[in-house]
Amino acid sequence: MKFVPALFLLIAAFVSGSIQRHSDNDLSRPVTVSDVEHVVCHVKNGPIRSGVFTRYLGWSVGWKTYDLSSGLSISAESRLTRVRLEVSGSNIELCTGLAKHENSRFLKSPSGRGSQWSYIGLYGKQSINEDNLGIAVFYRK
Repeated sequence: MKFVPALFLLIAAFVSGSIQRHSDNDLSRPVTVSDVEHVVCHVKNGPIRSGVFTRYLGWSVGWKTYDLSSGLSISAESRLTRVRLEVSGSNIELCTGLAKHENSRFLKSPSGRGSQWSYIGLYGKQSINEDNLGIAVFYRK
């Protein structure tokens, strides 16, 4: 992946629809994980699986605070990176995005399947070397 746009995948945001109104009548805006009281990070590097695990304690969103746990891990012999996010407190919605490059195509899971999971993704020439690469986000319906 081309480095800078791909960073957007790892940014978690909370959609704060009922928390703050803007003068232009926009009722929701993304709030990135930046205003936190404390951050704890643990790096695990093993022969089978490696990962980075981060806890953001006291993430301020409007007048509420949450604790966010983030885990990125990859297994040996795999090209997949697992990203797992958990938020304490209320049932809130998280969002992320994919950076679509000019030579990539958008993919999505077929509709009508009985699965509880779906995906969106990109595939195509997305590297400086013009390699065909893929990236996907899997989500529960």
